[in-house]
Amino acid sequence: MNGRLTALAALLAPVLAASGAMAQDRLATDIAAQVALAPGDTRSFVVEAPAGAYLEGALSVDGAPVDLVLRTMQGDHLRLLESGARGDQTFRFVANGDPLLLSIENVNAQALATLRLTHDIPPEEQGGISLDLQSPRLRTLVQDMAQGAGTAAFWAEMLAHGTPLVEPVPEKPDRRLVTFLYRGAKRNVRLWGGPSNDHDWLDRLGDSDVWFRTYDVPSGLRLTYGLAPDVPQIPGTFLQRRRALLATAQADPLNLTPLPADAPDAFNQVSYLALEDAPDQPGYPPADRIAGTVDTFTFDSPRLGNSRSVSAYRPAGFDPTDPANVLLFVFDGVAFQDDRAPMPGILDTLIGQGRLPPVTAVFIDSVDVDLRSRELTCNPDFAAMLADDLLPEILARTGLPHDPARTAVTGASYGGLAAACAAHWHPDAFGAFLSLSGSFWWQPDAYDGDMPYVSSLFAQGSARPLRAWLSAGIYEAGKGGDTGILGGTRHLRDVMRLKGYDDVFYREYAGGHDYAIWRGSMAEGLIALYGTGP
Repeated sequence: MNGRLTALAALLAPVLAASGAMAQDRLATDIAAQVALAPGDTRSFVVEAPAGAYLEGALSVDGAPVDLVLRTMQGDHLRLLESGARGDQTFRFVANGDPLLLSIENVNAQALATLRLTHDIPPEEQGGISLDLQSPRLRTLVQDMAQGAGTAAFWAEMLAHGTPLVEPVPEKPDRRLVTFLYRGAKRNVRLWGGPSNDHDWLDRLGDSDVWFRTYDVPSGLRLTYGLAPDVPQIPGTFLQRRRALLATAQADPLNLTPLPADAPDAFNQVSYLALEDAPDQPGYPPADRIAGTVDTFTFDSPRLGNSRSVSAYRPAGFDPTDPANVLLFVFDGVAFQDDRAPMPGILDTLIGQGRLPPVTAVFIDSVDVDLRSRELTCNPDFAAMLADDLLPEILARTGLPHDPARTAVTGASYGGLAAACAAHWHPDAFGAFLSLSGSFWWQPDAYDGDMPYVSSLFAQGSARPLRAWLSAGIYEAGKGGDTGILGGTRHLRDVMRLKGYDDVFYREYAGGHDYAIWRGSMAEGLIALYGTGP
């Protein structure tokens, strides 16, 4: 009978064809059949369903373990569904259109078995839209579509309010459901920068033009993200295939806060999201114009055999003889001066508000990706260049006297790693470091220690005269048992505190690997280490 499963329960001999006797009981879906089994018993149930029907059932066994076998009506083996089943088990199979036997076998002691068929879904009812959606708004959309409505009204609503879609989580006032959306992709959509430690794929809502992915997140979430529609599925290595998303990655077309606003196109923008409980970021957004000055020069390094651009920010009214002065070295200096993290403006604001003393900030260009990956990964030569070459150059240019207690180094990702190593190796030059999502998963090829490499450095010997600000995002955990940024940062925090470092400030953010987090973290870290006001 099409779409309707008929089960005849019969007590059979071990081989049905050899027996002419059959005791029949009717078993409807979700009505359990309970049988008592003695050693050597076999109990079989006849099941009829159309070809392609999805069948799901439950087997509960009290006593000796049993097997559940799918057989033809002639007793031929088709599939072992459960082996040595005890307790509660779930089985699934697809009907082939012929009457079949569900056979409970291999009973070696007393057992009580309960068999129940829970799902019988014929082919014509398969392939629909799942109603197991986290987002209430998407569930409403599915209901509207089932009544014949299209998606135009939904997209008009999203255009008016902006995306992603944000909804409350019942009975969890500090959580939100955030649904990222894209309209009209043909093959796939990938999210980068989302609230996870990976680039996640969006799902398609049936055969509609709605692509979506929903996350349950803290109400303090802050992030920037992008969407990559129809990512090419190219041959190549895992990394090559992963980077293919950059061919289509762009800002969310319905997000109301693209950054930077004056970018030439969406491919050079990211989309910004800050939920209502995202913490305030000191000094951000800054004024359009800074009161201080920024001077840029080329720094040649014979030690490293290269040259780079260095920009020095000095606050308004700079006085090199002021004992309150702070000197800060910042890696990835270009990025920490643009719209993602406009640190000269943020420093200007905080100094003007009296929350920071005068800070001279030295922004060091990383030149390119390859050089960055060599120099910022705990490179002793690079650290020596900072302490022995660039620091004296800056002191000469600014007239500042050197005070290690008022000199700090900071960076994000590899930059946070480099800051920790430079301060550890040269505490006579740098009395503090600020690590923003430091890549403390990194280790030299020859290292085989039991703890993360940078933690092992700080675990050696006695505590140095250093202070630290450590921060990471909750979505920077490692994968597959790896330490990751979050785990590595926590470990370094614990090691430093156990070794007796007095000032080790630590902060976790509801975010990921993101300049939108780092600009606030750097400001908070400077206030924690050197702050002069509320």
